[in-house]
Amino acid sequence: MNTINPIKIRLKKILDLYNDFGDENYYGEVCSKTSHMIQCALVAQSMNLNNYVVLSCLLHDIGHFLEEDDTNGYGVADHGLLGADFLRKLGMDERVCYLVEKHISAKRYLVSTQKSYYDNLSKASKKTLECQGNKMTEFEITEFEKDEYYNEILLVRNCDDMGKDNDKNLPKIEDFKLLISEFL
Repeated sequence: MNTINPIKIRLKKILDLYNDFGDENYYGEVCSKTSHMIQCALVAQSMNLNNYVVLSCLLHDIGHFLEEDDTNGYGVADHGLLGADFLRKLGMDERVCYLVEKHISAKRYLVSTQKSYYDNLSKASKKTLECQGNKMTEFEITEFEKDEYYNEILLVRNCDDMGKDNDKNLPKIEDFKLLISEFL
């Protein structure tokens, strides 16, 4: 009897998104969407971060694959929540889903607490910030700082910021099959 492996089916859904939509330009940046996310994961690996953080970096922008651009050429404003919901439906580890969901909050937090952070954002990232709620309120800052995963959320954002180079010799998304499967 031939049984279907549910993890392979869910893994294929993720890989298919990268293969179908990942070669598109990463909204105003010099790299593709897949290249950006792989670079983020490699940065996390180079920092010896926990595997669930590395995977969160790899998947953080998967929500851009799920809906049409709603920010005038800068992607899907709520891609963190969309991506997290998609991953939850696949049975992904909740820590990964949560970090994917919160990486936009991290940008809003850093812009609110560090003026230099905003100054160093790319034009595209500044534009998307406008669609994502801009700066946090004092209440939002306080609540964000209480989050159990505060440090990990900021680490994902840090890797996100460092993963926008062009012409890097990168592994393929398929090279991450084991990592993805580990958390499905």
